[in-house]
Amino acid sequence: MSHPIVYTELHTTQPAAARDFYSRLFGWETKHYPEHDYTSILPGEGPEAGLMGLTPHDEERPQWVTYVGVADVDEAASRAVALGAVLRVGRTEIPGEGWFAWLDDPTGVRFALWQKASR
Repeated sequence: MSHPIVYTELHTTQPAAARDFYSRLFGWETKHYPEHDYTSILPGEGPEAGLMGLTPHDEERPQWVTYVGVADVDEAASRAVALGAVLRVGRTEIPGEGWFAWLDDPTGVRFALWQKASR
C-alpha cells in the first residue's frame, strides 16, 4: 500500500504576509475563509494546501505540516509511536472529510496522518 503525501499546511505567526509572499513567489492563487481564518492554496497543479495561524499544538513554532494518507489513522499512529514517534494530537475529526493525527518523528520533525472519510 502506498502512503501518498495528500496535503500540506503552513502554520505561521503572520498568515497575511505568508499569503502575499507565496502568491507573489510562485503565482499561487489563494482563497481566504475569514469565518475560519483559514486560507486554501490553489497551486494550479498538484494537491491543494492550506495556510493558517499557529494553533496551540504548534508550540509557538511556525512550520509546514505534511499530511500522509493512511487507511486507519489510529493504527498508523500506534505504529509510529512504537517506532519512536511522539503523538502530539490524537485522532481528530474534520466532519464529513476525515480524521487526522499529529506526531513528531524520532528526530523531532512534525508530520500528520490523514484518513479520508468513506463516501
